[in-house]
Amino acid sequence: MLFDIFRVEVFPDVKFHETLELVKISGNLKTPIQIFALELLESLKGISSRDTFELIIDANGNNLIITDCQIVSIEKFTQNVSEYAELIDFDISLSIAKGNVGGVTSVYFLQEFAAYLNNGNFNDVLKTFSAIFSDKHEFEVYHAMEPFHSETICFYSVLGHGSIFVNVEWKREEILELFRENSTTSNKQNDFIPNDFHFLKESRVSAINNFFSTACSVLCLAFISNYSKVERDLFNYRITGYKSIICDDVPLLQLASHQKILFKIYCWAYSGGNNSDKVGLIRNVLSIHLNQDGSIRFDSKVWDAVQSNYQIYLKRNIQSYLEVKSKLGELIMESTSKSYAMVDQVLDSFKNNAFIILTFILTVVVINGLKDSGETTVFSNAYLAIVVILSIVSGFWLIFTRIEVIKRFDTASNALAKILKINYGKILMEAEIDESINPVVTINRDYLTKQMRRYTCWWLVMLAVFVSSFGICNRIFSSKVLQRNHAPEKAIVVDRIDVSKVSSASTASVEEASGARALVNGKKSESLEAKKDVVSAPAKKQEGGKKLPEQRSEASHVPEK
Repeated sequence: MLFDIFRVEVFPDVKFHETLELVKISGNLKTPIQIFALELLESLKGISSRDTFELIIDANGNNLIITDCQIVSIEKFTQNVSEYAELIDFDISLSIAKGNVGGVTSVYFLQEFAAYLNNGNFNDVLKTFSAIFSDKHEFEVYHAMEPFHSETICFYSVLGHGSIFVNVEWKREEILELFRENSTTSNKQNDFIPNDFHFLKESRVSAINNFFSTACSVLCLAFISNYSKVERDLFNYRITGYKSIICDDVPLLQLASHQKILFKIYCWAYSGGNNSDKVGLIRNVLSIHLNQDGSIRFDSKVWDAVQSNYQIYLKRNIQSYLEVKSKLGELIMESTSKSYAMVDQVLDSFKNNAFIILTFILTVVVINGLKDSGETTVFSNAYLAIVVILSIVSGFWLIFTRIEVIKRFDTASNALAKILKINYGKILMEAEIDESINPVVTINRDYLTKQMRRYTCWWLVMLAVFVSSFGICNRIFSSKVLQRNHAPEKAIVVDRIDVSKVSSASTASVEEASGARALVNGKKSESLEAKKDVVSAPAKKQEGGKKLPEQRSEASHVPEK
């Protein structure tokens, strides 16, 4: 790395200068040029890809130049350097142009960068920094160092574990909007707020700590004052309270010594509640909290005075405060009532579901089934399928109801919180509103969730009993039907009667008559009542083994009806 090559003890005559935009190294070196050039090229390969460089070596009046680390450029530069291999006295100029990609900037010499921040024109440094700053910014340091950071600005080594940031709870746009409403400034600090320069973990480099403390103090006082302006290392501001105080040409280092108390006052003024009234109260207190020379004293007593006057302010407005708190309580109680109403709706839905199942049992099973069709039909597969479908639909309705109730509760709670903050945010601090709402919302949600869980269990148990009962009955009656269908059939005995044709010698009509008696299940039924004479001619056996049929019939007379 460059930091390891350009050591002060090795090259005391080399000058270093590093800003937010560039690094400049120049001076006379007394060392073998070829060895140094090769080491320098290796270190230049390790600079950030965001940055570009230009290296110029003056070897006996001849400039050896390289601007990139491509193979062709390195070979050409190495070849030129080799022509002066024995040279041990030469001048060098190295310029690195820094790029800003994704809110990240390189730092190659932290001490020199700190000197630039601390000793440069304060207003110019802030303007340059604001041009590359957007909500958050990281500085990658290309040598070993301990990381340090504020809420939005972080310094870390590329040899370490990367950036370190905390969750930022400050709402930048709201704070800047309040600042524009309450104060004016002739300087263009753009979108910086005091939190950007308040270190959560300080640096081991005192110059950086001084710059950040100064920037934080100046911004805090600018956010509190009616008017402010920075000119080089001096700060001018005006505060109009009980009296009008004008302070000109205040040294920035003097303000840096009051950084803690100024940041404390600023945080209290812009942390929530009626910010305009808080800023006005602070101005009233500061305008009478003066030294003998007429300048404002920023000490612990001024903070106590601010808090005491705020208590008096609250007591004067205690009636309004209590009215607001009472209205807040009414809205919260209304929200609680809605939560209980949601539980009642779920209970009504559960009752309706139980009523539907009970109606199904009474109408289909008891009345239509057992009375008319019989238990076999009621507990058939078709009815079982209907029961299963009905239970599935009921289960889906349960899931939908549960999701919808929780969703409606969360939406209503969020809407209530937003409405209260919009209507009462300028009277009460946001934290105070949250303290009033959040516990109640949590309790109501827990109650709603617990009731939903209990009703869900009841619902599922009822459906399980309903389906399993029908399933068991279906199994029982289906087995009885199978046993009945496979029982042995009783024999059916039929008496067959042969009816012969009866012929009459006369010209009488011939009718056919038949009679049958059937015995089914052991009972006799007589189908036709008729008189039938049946004459059969027995067969006679002839001698010699031959059978000669001999038929004799007599005419049967059937009386006319």
